[in-house]
Amino acid sequence: MRNRVFCFFLILLGFNNFLEAQQKQSTYVDSLLSQNKALQPYLKDFKAYQIQIYFTQIDRDSLQNPILTHHYWGLSNDSSTYFYPASLAKLPLALLSLEKINQLQVPNLHKFTSAWVDRAVLKQPPVQPITKTPSNIAFWVRQSLLISDNEAPNLLYDFLGQEHIHRQLAAKGFSDCLIRHRFGLPLAQQADTLNQWHASFNFYKGEQPLPDSLVWQQIAYKSPRVLAYTTDDTLAALRYANKIPLKAAHQMLTDLIFPEKAPPHRRFQLTTADYDFLYQAMGTLPRESQWPDYKGLLTPGAYPPDGYRKFIGFAMQPSIPAQVRVLNKVGIGLDYTSDVAYFIDFENQVEFLLSAVVANRKFNQYEEAYAFLRALGQTIWQAESKRDRKFKPDLSKFSEMVFE
Repeated sequence: MRNRVFCFFLILLGFNNFLEAQQKQSTYVDSLLSQNKALQPYLKDFKAYQIQIYFTQIDRDSLQNPILTHHYWGLSNDSSTYFYPASLAKLPLALLSLEKINQLQVPNLHKFTSAWVDRAVLKQPPVQPITKTPSNIAFWVRQSLLISDNEAPNLLYDFLGQEHIHRQLAAKGFSDCLIRHRFGLPLAQQADTLNQWHASFNFYKGEQPLPDSLVWQQIAYKSPRVLAYTTDDTLAALRYANKIPLKAAHQMLTDLIFPEKAPPHRRFQLTTADYDFLYQAMGTLPRESQWPDYKGLLTPGAYPPDGYRKFIGFAMQPSIPAQVRVLNKVGIGLDYTSDVAYFIDFENQVEFLLSAVVANRKFNQYEEAYAFLRALGQTIWQAESKRDRKFKPDLSKFSEMVFE
């Protein structure tokens, strides 16, 4: 349930002075957008829609090394241009959780090790009921990325802790990212001190929590307070909300797809198997998933549409062409809709990175945002399909990957 006070402050954002900051527009993107009539209402009023677009063209050299050309269009692209990231914040939680498992270097502790969680210290119910069967980091990461579940990333949030999250993100150059609270709960009901407490975790070999099978334990604890992202009193309702600038989210996705292009300090400490696991989680459609089966998630006896969590190009569309694979993470909440996506067209040998955020002008109605992201994705896809490339990309890494 959303609190109306947030709607009031989000309306204020549309008129705040920071939206008048200097624009840094890509004339190339501007020319592409102007060709699609469906986008014109958004472009004419892009400040009201608070649009931001990051687009990265990908070329290859003779050795298949990626050559990236970045474009930006929309509001000022500095970190002061705030939008509520919602589930977009689940991407860094997934990356950091797999990284933490690797950093611990505990024998028999890996992403599939059974985990038992005690939430007593939190004094708040889970977003969804917790089953009595064990789970693991891998399952929570997959749930967070594939269908954007809320309970799974809340467990990752507890596993990591506020202090660890921000220390690691800052070390990687993402100091303007703040993850302050859990998902699926009204911000007004999430006391600042409550979000500093983190549940306890016990990891066991096998599926039963036997004393002699304990692999590693993390007791419940309280993180030091993480500062608010702003002291602007006009944004008081969002002062302690999560913050993931679109530029940062786009960079994280770029580093995930092309880790070899990222400077050493910005790379997440992930194994090759971790990368493949993340690609599969971000690229699998609900109807393809065998772990778990998502039939009935939205409608009894049916799978969610292919575009359920693929907003760029296909938002809520029943099907996505077989030649296309999209590895992405969406965010939707407090009247903002966002998506960061790596788009692949195997038939035309096309690949590109595209991220965007758009604000709703009608409270809690997202069809305008879906229509914008669909048209934006289709426009860039068509342009990239026509663009000449000296060396075609070898996309076999993803065409041969099993998405299930």
